[in-house]
Amino acid sequence: YVTLRAGDVVIRENEPGDTAYVIEAGEVEVRRGDLVLGRLGPGQWFGEMSVLLGEPRSATIVAITDGRARRLTREAFEQALADDPAHALALMRQLAARLRETDRRLAAPLAP
Repeated sequence: YVTLRAGDVVIRENEPGDTAYVIEAGEVEVRRGDLVLGRLGPGQWFGEMSVLLGEPRSATIVAITDGRARRLTREAFEQALADDPAHALALMRQLAARLRETDRRLAAPLAP
């Protein structure tokens, strides 16, 4: 587990990433440059894209409250998803919600 302190940068955009996190308590903010993309709280994952894709971090994660997150290596992440279909389904739902929100934001300027 990792202790989150308000203001701490947990991961940085463009850095290599081989760990994923699931928030147990507290909230984090997802940032790309100066743009705030969203907030995540208990039960939500971050860092999973780098683990799944083997690519650098796509965003910076900053703790906005004190809290705690479970840190999983690539191997532990893959094993957790294989062992617990409920976790895998929750992650798929979170990723789908993020994609829907991104689509909504991209389409907003086009709406009349």
